[in-house]
Amino acid sequence: HGARVAYVGPEPALHGWMTPTEAVRLATSLIGLAPDEAARRTREALTSVGMEPADAGRSLRQAGPAIVERTALAAALVGEPEILLLDEPLRSVAADERAAILRLRDRRRRTVLLASRTPGRDVALATHVMLVRAGRVTVLAPVSELEAAGLPATRDGIATLADGRAPIPQ
Repeated sequence: HGARVAYVGPEPALHGWMTPTEAVRLATSLIGLAPDEAARRTREALTSVGMEPADAGRSLRQAGPAIVERTALAAALVGEPEILLLDEPLRSVAADERAAILRLRDRRRRTVLLASRTPGRDVALATHVMLVRAGRVTVLAPVSELEAAGLPATRDGIATLADGRAPIPQ
């Protein structure tokens, strides 16, 4: 499933002694890519997250949190997943740059679930909003429904939308 589903959490579990290039190459080996394909995808993935060549060759221990987060996302993208689960993946990256990276301009069709404690920050990237309470989805609605109700793209706005709709059958 490594090539179909990828996850990037708020605490990337990467070895500090590795460089971003080495970490992404490790991901390619875990999903069984041939060496030539692994090299090509590694370059593409690092470029897609805005990794500068100088940063790609420096150890993650020496890099800042933004480089570590970019590396984790690149490692997830290298498998060209159909489903990408992101939990606050680029907290240390400036908002405008984060939005550009998360637009994933590689044109592959995929489902991206972006968990955020501050949904208004990334709502421009979304087509739908969802609220989970006590482990259950309480609302899944197009962003346009939130806007039509005059509600802000915040946890409270999404919760208000959830409270005003019929429960989702579980």
